[in-house]
Amino acid sequence: MSTLVKPLPSGRYVLRSKDKTVFAAAANGHSAIWPEAEAESYGKYVKFVRDGKEVYLCNATYAALHFSIASRANGVRGPEGDTK
Repeated sequence: MSTLVKPLPSGRYVLRSKDKTVFAAAANGHSAIWPEAEAESYGKYVKFVRDGKEVYLCNATYAALHFSIASRANGVRGPEGDTK
């Protein structure tokens, strides 16, 4: 049985890599954002930012599968209208 992953909804987040070590993150191409980074989802793709510069870009479904939401970035309202 297959489980469908829904794309990360539009909004600003702090996303945490599911990679357990920096070595695993490097092997998966996530070292620029390990262990976590600010991100903005545009519904179809997600842009990761460090120090005001884009460091990683992926589609929203990939982000939902490989990263977990650590928090909402800067109290910006997320897709559910909360400010967690």
